[in-house]
Amino acid sequence: MNRRMLIIPFMVLGSWMCVAGCGGGDETVVVSKAEFLARGNVFCKEALEKQSEAFQRLVNESVKSESSDATKSDRKRLKPFMETVSGTVRTMIAEFEELGAPPAQEEAVTAMLEEYDQGAKKAEEKPKAFTWGKVFIRADDRAEALGLVKCSDM
Repeated sequence: MNRRMLIIPFMVLGSWMCVAGCGGGDETVVVSKAEFLARGNVFCKEALEKQSEAFQRLVNESVKSESSDATKSDRKRLKPFMETVSGTVRTMIAEFEELGAPPAQEEAVTAMLEEYDQGAKKAEEKPKAFTWGKVFIRADDRAEALGLVKCSDM
């Protein structure tokens, strides 16, 4: 009788482990608005910092090239900067997609990310449009409407 009593807890534990481990492939993690804003602002801030560093390199190169290489085209000088901009925006988009959106804000987040993607494409195609500050205006407005305050300087 004692042996049977020892086996019962193991059977209960084993069946509980099977139930707990089965059917868990469909889990979706819901991100809270506070976590979305906190992490989202970090994504935006990191992208902006990398863009600022790239812009500083562009300015430094432009100052040097005015005295030594005046024939280098603006587009050629802008290319590394624009690659940084589009790359950081695409990274930011991927981070937001991985994070997900708070309930009831999925459409607004998707619209914001689509605007950032379109802005990155425009920046690649027409670098001067980016320098005029127009390619991310709608995306920045959408980010601000969601409460993301670190994105609007991009």
